[in-house]
Amino acid sequence: MIARQSLEGFLCLGRRPEFAEADPALRQPGALFVSLHKRRRVRGCMGDLARRLPLYRLAGDVALTAALEDPRFHPVTAEELPEVTVEISVLSPFEPVRDPAEIEPGLHGMYIHDGAKRGLLLPQVARERRWDRDAFLDQVALKAGLPMRAWRDGAALYRFTAQVFGEARP
Repeated sequence: MIARQSLEGFLCLGRRPEFAEADPALRQPGALFVSLHKRRRVRGCMGDLARRLPLYRLAGDVALTAALEDPRFHPVTAEELPEVTVEISVLSPFEPVRDPAEIEPGLHGMYIHDGAKRGLLLPQVARERRWDRDAFLDQVALKAGLPMRAWRDGAALYRFTAQVFGEARP
């Protein structure tokens, strides 16, 4: 897995490995998030929504960003890397939501923005926390720094799906 090899190369050897991807699907530009877990807890999670880089390159870049730059955590060290698992969520294009009934927690992820404030929650977050639609929408609003009911008061909502894959969590 490119994300794992990027982490190991940088954290253990001080340099990122070079990759040449043969799979045409992975050479396409995309948006993704990398979630790092340690002992079943989030250890870092960052993403890139720009859709400018090929997915294979983005996976390595975002894995390093999640490990080293997530402001909620101190940087991942080489010593703890064997305990860290990597999960990648490749995002579908965003679709505007006109009616909250269009959202199915666990299937859809949510992106909300109102002015300069914005937030995103992946589909698996609602599933793992067993949130219903209202709770999911309230939580994505809070993540954006908005009031819980901002999704009812005119904030822009977008839904997406994610293809999630990665290492098995111990």
